Amino acid sequence: YANVFERPDCHYGTFHYRFLRAFYHFFFGWDILVAPVVLPQWVTNGPHRPVYLPSGSQWYSFKDNRSQLEPPVDGGQEFDYFAPWDDGGPHLNNMPIYVRAGAIIPTREIEQYVGELRNNPVTLSIYPGHRGSYRLYLDDGTTTDAESNGFRSVMAEHNVDSNGRHID
Repeated sequence: YANVFERPDCHYGTFHYRFLRAFYHFFFGWDILVAPVVLPQWVTNGPHRPVYLPSGSQWYSFKDNRSQLEPPVDGGQEFDYFAPWDDGGPHLNNMPIYVRAGAIIPTREIEQYVGELRNNPVTLSIYPGHRGSYRLYLDDGTTTDAESNGFRSVMAEHNVDSNGRHID
């Protein structure tokens, strides 16, 4: 990042990293886009972070399984995301994470150490969209010899047709 700050037209007081937006995004798998907040507000001139979502699909803001899903955002556009870094308020851990329409995302409750929760099932969150699939690999959870004893593979799929949504 040093070269960016050394440019004569970009100094700490007026630097805005919109022109580097691709550097500050990454995919987690095929369906999750993360746009971390990597610079404090005094560098970017405000609490907004530019986010670009790839074209070809709609995107949903990632939520836990308790929050209501927001309307989708069309891909192929850039928008400002309110992401204050250092205001000390309720947005302290705010980071743009988007999920592609139709994605199936497995989640579990947070465990601070292995085995903390006696019963911690996998939840498959199916985001609205025409179709999607996900292959989940399961082992017995106790041994380390899944390669020799094998593991279980579960395929989850969904699609929409004239008769409605089908989940297999």
